Amino acid sequence: MSDFAVAVPPPEQPTLEFVLAEYLRRIDRGEAVDRVLLAAEHPEIAEELKAFFDASDEVERFADVALGRLPDDQEANAWLSTAEGTWFGDYELLREIGRGGMGVIYLARQAGLNRLVGVKLLREGRMAGAIDVSRFRAEAEAAARLKHPNIVAIHEVGCHNGQHFFSMEYVEGLTLAEVVREGPLSADRAAGYLRTVAEAIEHAHREGILHRDLKPSNVLVDAEDRPRITDFGLARRTDGFGGLTLSGAIVGTPSYMSPEQAEGDRTAVGPASDVYSLGAMLYELITGRPPLQAESPLETLLLVRRAEPVRPRLLNPKIPADLETIALTCLEKNPSQRYASARALADELGRFLRREPIHARPIGRARRGVRWCRRNPVLAGLIAASITLAALASSFAFQTYRALGRTTIAVADLREANRQENDQRRLVLRERDAAQGHLYIARIQMARQAYQSADIPGMEGYLTAAKPARGESDRRGWEWYFLRGLARQERITLTGQAGLVRALAWSGDGGKLATGGEDRVLRLWDAATGRLVQRLEGHAEAILALSWSRDGARIASAGRDDTVRVWDAATGRLLRRLPVPTGGVRALAWDRDGRRLGAAAGTEILIFDPLAARVLATLRGHTEFVSSLAWSPDESRIVSGGDDRSVRVWDAVTAKPIHRFNGHTGWVNAVAWAPEGDQIASVGQDGTLRLWDAAIGSPLATRTGADGGAALALSWSPDGRSFLTAGEDRDLTVWNASDVHRIRTLRGHRATVRSAAWSPDGSQLASADDEGTVKLWSATMPADGTQTLAGSVPVKSVAWNPDGLRLAALDLDGTIRIWNPSSGRSLQTLETPDGRGKAPTWDRSGQRLAVAQDDRILVWNLQVGSEATAPLVLGGHDGPVWCVAWDPTGRLLASAGGDNAILIREGGSGRVVRTIRAPGGQVRLLCWSPDGRILATAGTADEIHLWNATTGRLVRTLAALRAGLNDLAFRPNKGDVLAAACGDGLIRLWNVDSGAERPSLVGHHGAAWSVAWSSDGQRLASAGHDATVRLWDQANGQEALVLRSHQGAVWSVAWSVDGRKIASAGVDQTVRVWDASPGYETDRSRR
Repeated sequence: MSDFAVAVPPPEQPTLEFVLAEYLRRIDRGEAVDRVLLAAEHPEIAEELKAFFDASDEVERFADVALGRLPDDQEANAWLSTAEGTWFGDYELLREIGRGGMGVIYLARQAGLNRLVGVKLLREGRMAGAIDVSRFRAEAEAAARLKHPNIVAIHEVGCHNGQHFFSMEYVEGLTLAEVVREGPLSADRAAGYLRTVAEAIEHAHREGILHRDLKPSNVLVDAEDRPRITDFGLARRTDGFGGLTLSGAIVGTPSYMSPEQAEGDRTAVGPASDVYSLGAMLYELITGRPPLQAESPLETLLLVRRAEPVRPRLLNPKIPADLETIALTCLEKNPSQRYASARALADELGRFLRREPIHARPIGRARRGVRWCRRNPVLAGLIAASITLAALASSFAFQTYRALGRTTIAVADLREANRQENDQRRLVLRERDAAQGHLYIARIQMARQAYQSADIPGMEGYLTAAKPARGESDRRGWEWYFLRGLARQERITLTGQAGLVRALAWSGDGGKLATGGEDRVLRLWDAATGRLVQRLEGHAEAILALSWSRDGARIASAGRDDTVRVWDAATGRLLRRLPVPTGGVRALAWDRDGRRLGAAAGTEILIFDPLAARVLATLRGHTEFVSSLAWSPDESRIVSGGDDRSVRVWDAVTAKPIHRFNGHTGWVNAVAWAPEGDQIASVGQDGTLRLWDAAIGSPLATRTGADGGAALALSWSPDGRSFLTAGEDRDLTVWNASDVHRIRTLRGHRATVRSAAWSPDGSQLASADDEGTVKLWSATMPADGTQTLAGSVPVKSVAWNPDGLRLAALDLDGTIRIWNPSSGRSLQTLETPDGRGKAPTWDRSGQRLAVAQDDRILVWNLQVGSEATAPLVLGGHDGPVWCVAWDPTGRLLASAGGDNAILIREGGSGRVVRTIRAPGGQVRLLCWSPDGRILATAGTADEIHLWNATTGRLVRTLAALRAGLNDLAFRPNKGDVLAAACGDGLIRLWNVDSGAERPSLVGHHGAAWSVAWSSDGQRLASAGHDATVRLWDQANGQEALVLRSHQGAVWSVAWSVDGRKIASAGVDQTVRVWDASPGYETDRSRR
């Protein structure tokens, strides 16, 4: 695993995060996870699990509709597309007459009875799954149960040659959708059709069948002008049996779907849902358009859930008021306010046709006004005020009002229609924006999962999908650019090798790369462009080892054909062919001068003078095959590793053994000597990385180097500060050589990595895998987006210098370290007396650093390029100082502590210009608003006080918190939101102007210790006791990304001024810098 998502052991009491992580891993592996059983196994978090599953299903439903996902049925339809004119059992298929989501309908002649029928064939044909077949048969059985003159009859249900079908009565005529295409129908004709259809649906309901997809295209009008209902493909039995629709699935056609269907609430769908659909059909027949329709299915679903349809008479003034009332009654959002049954609707339509009074009452203006006011409370208040004023003047204009009454009513109706349209449009925009926000976050999560699975193409696909389309707002935040940077660590991928690539070697100048493997071809590549420069052929079997002389003149290759070949690197000419004992050569290594070549041949190590073609020395001692060897920096010794599990050091001149290191429990696959000194590294089949002291012959350190099996490759960086390992886990891991901790992890290979090497100039890494893929990586760019700055004690707090080039970290022992986060170097160390420093803070210029210490404040002048002088010591407090902060201008410095005093002083002189006395206990937190006008403080009373920094007046007190406060931060730029990290794990937010609390951000398990805003205020970072840094999208309050790298509680998080880097620190004695700069730099749309 990488530092991006480090593996941790399962907790004794599994947390929600742990359980969900395991659930998602099982899903990724293709397992079918029983959600009910999972919740039962964890009763303490069962409700949280259910909420997660519900939210996940909701996002999926929105995504399916928004993205228009359809099954790929091209192959399944291959036979159907050529079926016309062929025989299908007793049926001659004449022509296609209809096509839907489940089946294709043909006009056919039934030979046995010599009649025309409709034959519906299952669309997926022989490829249909069991559920598809069951649904298809359920449709046929539902329709077959219904014997009614206005429902198309089913003749036969069967299966012929694996193709399921049913035949039905053939109705020659148009659908109602085709009829209304010519324009709205007359009131009586529309009412007559709908009464007949309602009577037929009432029959279906009495037989226990819900249609669930009533629409004009599913009603045929026969030659006698009678409507006939067809297509029971989404029908469901009301007794609960035979239902095949998944819980939460949205079924139907959006414009004719009832609100409860649009919500996916299967339990709420009943006869009233079909009544709604009948009303939608009536609405379209009399107006020429569906009641609610938008540009996409998703937007239409949102309208059905929330919006009210425009009154039909506003679209077609010829519609009788009673018929409008009938249609709108059917379209009520609340099922209980619709007609009680399809029978009741049919009876009501009968009364309308007989010109009798209908039972339904029209929706009056008052009722419409109440609905409108509920959706627009602020505007409604303004209108109410206007009406009051108008009433005072009405007595003066009564006669004028009567004269203009009709015109006014008409204008009012038109305005009402316009308002409804505008309401719908705004609702659609809001809901669409929310849905797009859900989709964006889902894509970010999928991109992260793809990265963790080494699926870089998939990761790129999700990130591309998260980009804004033309006309859409750009939702991308730091998390997108961070992941984009991770995806672009790989510079070049070299392809063309057939089979495993077993060896690679850099030229001395790092300009070229040699590769070899199972296809027996030695290839030379241009490392800058990835272009193939040369192919050198000659080996009879696989190439197992390569080495390039340091002067770049010669390349040595060896393999299973028991030969070592020396090539002229410039011309590709074979210079020497050196035979070796049977067993093949697994490793090669040139000395610095290119005069000697070491070869691991079987159980021996041969030292050649390659140009003279003679063996200078033979090193014997390994009892099994030697797999790796390397020269010492002074070239007096050789280290080797073999299948006998030993690492051995030899005198290269006398061929005598010097040391033997034991410790590996499996084959030793690779060894490497540090560029300077006496350190040796080895990796093995046991998955361990070991360091040895070659001078005294003792072990130095052991680490687990491969998370997924054997470690196979090893390479030191040219400067000796790091080394690289790779193996069966498919990752490349870079380690710090001084204390052997992981620095970064590179992902992208899909197969075992057998060879990896650092370029001679240290700028690149090369790796090769079992699928024949070779990758070149940037060695200077942090591969997992993080730089680890290691200390020796826990780190309490971090603060960025405004230039982004320096980072102050306060250790638990009071030491302040000034880091260069790019190089990982410590620039300066500042000591606080007695080790009691707290809360480092930089001024705006980046030249002064202030720290609270006991009852004083220490201010250092830290200009770049100059030595730190003794700090300025500022007193004034009668107790310990807990917090200190510069104002945005850098001219004022505020401090507070145990004496309840908040002191505001001039930063240059230290003179106190204002003292504020805070109520309650000690003041432990303070922060300035971005404009410097407000100072927020909090203390042991767990209340937040907002002070006018100029007058010292208390502006507002925010609600007391039971869980305690650990950090405060104003949103940049506007300063309109205050965030607080709380002891219960919540991130609480308040509107500064009103004091109203916003919805809390929930995600941390255990205390939240720190919060920090991005420079644009669009993202909030929080750090917690659960060893995570979490990023929150402020547009919707969703968790955008979780950063996992720390091995314990994270006490502090800080965002760089440019918004590209996040620093975090905590109990694991490290500072982590998460850098999204590579992602910003590679995104052209930002340039």
